[in-house]
Amino acid sequence: MANDVKITVINDTSEDTYGLVFQQDPSLDKIFVDVFPTAWQVFPLSKKTPGSKFGGRGTAILPIQYELGGGDTNDAFTGTVSVAKYADTKSKWELLKPSGFYALENLGTAGDNSIICLNNSGSYASMSLIKNSKPLLTYPKVGALAQATFLPINYIYVAWYTSLVEGSQIKASISTPQAVGINLDGANDVEATLTMNPNTGERKWSIKVNSQPVNTVATPRGRHQPHSITERVAG
Repeated sequence: MANDVKITVINDTSEDTYGLVFQQDPSLDKIFVDVFPTAWQVFPLSKKTPGSKFGGRGTAILPIQYELGGGDTNDAFTGTVSVAKYADTKSKWELLKPSGFYALENLGTAGDNSIICLNNSGSYASMSLIKNSKPLLTYPKVGALAQATFLPINYIYVAWYTSLVEGSQIKASISTPQAVGINLDGANDVEATLTMNPNTGERKWSIKVNSQPVNTVATPRGRHQPHSITERVAG
């Protein structure tokens, strides 16, 4: 992504639901092994009522700016961190705990596009990649002298849920059609509309990027399964 992206999630079904915005790109290193998605944005979405164009909707801004967070392992999946700093890609950091309080210090440049953080706090710690002051990905338990590595975000995911608390841990991959990853290359705004077939009850996502409908990728692409991500928006 090259800029801030506006994300709108719309419920066009006859049932109340929750809309989840999160990150579960299978290409990310150690996803669902050492690092886990958090429920970054959760929107309660009311059902569509007779005579209304849509049901509930929720909107969030996914900023281009990354933040790095760290703290005690008890901070993990609470929606907060003990300390946070703005961090650019290709940067290296260390988490310290001088005088009993956590601190993040810049160590210079990383060897690739990642954001790396070394745990020099002297004990286990949690580390998070943050967007808009909310954890997006979290390493819940990083050992002393170990490191967390965060890669640039190329996709953002939306999913429907019956109930979910913002900031909570996503412990396993959410499969299609419940979730879909949206290609952020060239995106300025994203609109994800949840629809339902009234005859079968089948739900699916309809995605627009920059007001243009985009299709899901029909064949495997790297670690992405068919129809789990969208094509890049045209133009």
